[in-house]
Amino acid sequence: MESHRPTFRRRVLALIIIVLGVPILFAAILLVYFWRFSPFNREWVVDALQKRYQCEVELKSFSVSFFPMVSISGEGLVLKRQATSGLPPVASVREFSAAGSWLGLLRQPMHFGRVRLDGLVIVIPLGQGELRRRSNNRLPPPRFSSWMRSSRTMAC
Repeated sequence: MESHRPTFRRRVLALIIIVLGVPILFAAILLVYFWRFSPFNREWVVDALQKRYQCEVELKSFSVSFFPMVSISGEGLVLKRQATSGLPPVASVREFSAAGSWLGLLRQPMHFGRVRLDGLVIVIPLGQGELRRRSNNRLPPPRFSSWMRSSRTMAC
């Protein structure tokens, strides 16, 4: 009977290693994937904003966290009209942050539960409303948040 005990202990030890090791290995693979191949890197965000709003984008800083929930933050976001040097930027945000669940990250379009914008400035030139109404290729409004807070906001 004693000859079966080491085998039983080995089986229990192997089972414990598998039960604990597989989730840790899976978490390590996800961590490396999101750290290395993340869709949320600075270049991807700048490129997506340029395509979406057809303007030049400046972004001073940008960071992403995936634990315990998905959150992004950044500073110095400026959207400028293309090929117009004398006009003010379309919009600028001094600081921003967004937070959401992992499931919101998988939705199409991505969804963040909370968005915070500090120092938001939006410039609406005269006459743009008429051009928008006459235009047939309107962009649908982006929907990416359930809750938004903006402090020190100014529309010009």
